[in-house]
Amino acid sequence: MIEFTCNEGTKRAQLDNLTLAYSGAYRRCTDPHARRMGSALRSASSQLWTAGGPENVAASVRAAQLAMLAVQPVKLSCGTNAYLREARSDVNGAIGYEMGDSDELAEDIRPLDEVAEVFWYRGDDKHGRAAIAVLCIIERLLAAEVQ
Repeated sequence: MIEFTCNEGTKRAQLDNLTLAYSGAYRRCTDPHARRMGSALRSASSQLWTAGGPENVAASVRAAQLAMLAVQPVKLSCGTNAYLREARSDVNGAIGYEMGDSDELAEDIRPLDEVAEVFWYRGDDKHGRAAIAVLCIIERLLAAEVQ
């Protein structure tokens, strides 16, 4: 059996490839809102990469993947399944716990929260999972700031 290890160098190469692909997709995207969402996710990716650590590096790559999804054309569909609705509720609860008593979202977190909402309301499972992934990235950013 071949053992696959994903070290930081592999993640860096993956992030570089995603950045290159994102640049082209961003230029082709005509929706200014989608471009802002992609930019917010790319910014989160950079922040997480800079924070370092295996969890942050993995979240950085995931944020770059979601940035690509944000700038791609979308076909709206009819609704996410109940499992995804429950998962979203769980992650939102974890974010509330991380934030403590703070009612105000940090300036770098607010755009990501808006991205999660847009992904969620696009309505299909693919975008529902993407919304949950964005919420997990927010949670990771909050945890990295606390440390």
